[in-house]
This record gives sequence, C-alpha cells and structure tokens, in this order.
Amino acid sequence: MKKLFIIGLGNMGMAILKGIIPQVLKEEDVSVYDVDKGRLRPFLNSKTEVVDTIEDGVKNAENILLAVKPQNMEDVLKEMSGAVSERNLVISIAAGVTTNYIKKILGGNAKVARVMPNLCISVGKGTSACCFGSNCSDEDKQFVDSLFKAVGITLSVDESKMDIVTAISGSGPGYLFKIMEILIDMGKKEGLSEEDSEKLVYQTVSGAAALAMNSNISAGALREKVTSKAGTTEAALKIMDEYRIEEMFREAIKAAVNRAKELSKE
Repeated sequence: MKKLFIIGLGNMGMAILKGIIPQVLKEEDVSVYDVDKGRLRPFLNSKTEVVDTIEDGVKNAENILLAVKPQNMEDVLKEMSGAVSERNLVISIAAGVTTNYIKKILGGNAKVARVMPNLCISVGKGTSACCFGSNCSDEDKQFVDSLFKAVGITLSVDESKMDIVTAISGSGPGYLFKIMEILIDMGKKEGLSEEDSEKLVYQTVSGAAALAMNSNISAGALREKVTSKAGTTEAALKIMDEYRIEEMFREAIKAAVNRAKELSKE
C-alpha cells in the first residue's frame, strides 16, 4: 500500500514530489499518474511506481493528491470515485474547487483536504493554506501539513477564506513578477544591461521580503522608513498615488477572488 498517489505531474505536482522525497516520504512510498506519458518517463527507472490508470493508483494508496487543473477535476473525480473508500484521504490543490464539490462526486464519506500552494514551492519557499473536511482526523491534518511544510510554510484557514487566499498568495507571485518585469525593463531603458537590471531587481525584492519577515514592524512602517522627505522614493510614491495604484490593486484582488468563486461553480 502506497502512502501517497499523485495524479498530475505538471509544475505543481512535480514541485511537491521533489520536495517531499526524501524529506517526508521514500521513493517507494509514492505512485504517480499523468495523462501525458512523457511526464512519467523520469520515473520508469525509479522506485516510484508509475500506474496505468487512476483507479489502479487509488486502490493501492492511502492518500491521493489531486494536482490537476480545476477544469479537469470532474473527469478525474468520476474516474476515481468507484475506488475511493473511507480509508482514503483526498488532497486537492485546485483553485476554486471546494471540499463539498469533491465529496459530492466521490461520496459523502470521503475524507477531503484542500490546499492552496503557490509556485514558490518549486524552490522550497512556498506558502500553502490548508482546510479540511469535518471527518479528517488529526493524523490526516498532520500528514498534509508535513507534505507542504517540506516545500515552504503552511497555515490552516477556514474554507470560506480560501478564495482570498488564492487571490493573495496563490496568484500573488504573478503580480510580483509583473512588477519585477516593469522594473527590469526600466533599468534596461535607462542604460543598464539586462543582467545588471535583473540582479538589482531580484535582490531588491528578495531583500525587501526578508526585511519584512524579520522585522517587528508593519510593511507600512517599513515603507515610511524608506521614504525620505522630498527624496526619490517619495517622488515615485506620489506618482503611484496620482495613478491610484492602491485602488487598482484592490480591484485586481477582487477580480481574482471573483474568478476563484466562478471556478467553484463551473
């Protein structure tokens, strides 16, 4: 009996798999499946078992990780529904897909956990918010926590908060990458080489995050410390205020929240 069966080896599925072996599980404790057989080739000569069908994998595993896109979830759940029993814990990382939706297709007694990680798990710096169905045991919760702590930090939230979690931390790297793109491009336009511009931006973002995480003051207070009276930062922030950047970000987050809600209904 495998301790974990992973369905889907895209960016997120692979990042989780690489993070948990050998820190949490051994190669032989895991089995994998993907519709794209090319993604399975690296495991053909490993101790990680490649299964032919989702049903076969579910029958021989205690825990199942669903690392599939929301639009593919219904088909995958229907394929595995006949093999899932009360002994299985089903862990989903799909945005917008609720535990009730999963339980409805799998059956009322299915144990379901929902996790929203972000892409930063691929470098062990992820943020993963977890919520659990009412019939999940403490052991189930500890297992999920151990998986995602291997690739970053975890926090437990009520499922009603998962849409805002998705909008802030799930999608958050995308917003930051956009800002980084702009800063790098401006550096290049003002004569910096692409390499130097990237170094400046990446280290600045990394350093700012580290400073915020290791300070006992708020992000707003840190911003004030950087902003000297009549200085360069103040000049830039005044332009941002004129363009109502705060309002723009708030509307962007609302759009992401709404999209997460829409995904839960599709």
